[in-house]
Amino acid sequence: MHSYASMEQERNDRRGDKRGDERGDEAPDRPRQSGDEIDENLKRVYSRLLEEGVPDRFQKLLEELRRKDPGK
Repeated sequence: MHSYASMEQERNDRRGDKRGDERGDEAPDRPRQSGDEIDENLKRVYSRLLEEGVPDRFQKLLEELRRKDPGK
């Protein structure tokens, strides 16, 4: 009887899946990013989101909710 893991490995081998390899989950022509690069990219994206602000329709909704329940 085959274990689930061995069956999964056989299936991946047939497909040419290299998940067990060091770079198997990445495109071969794309270099691996370091943790520092990933951190910087995430910070940049997050900063851009903060700069966008809250959309007008959400601002209006918040104003309506505050008028309906001023105690909160």
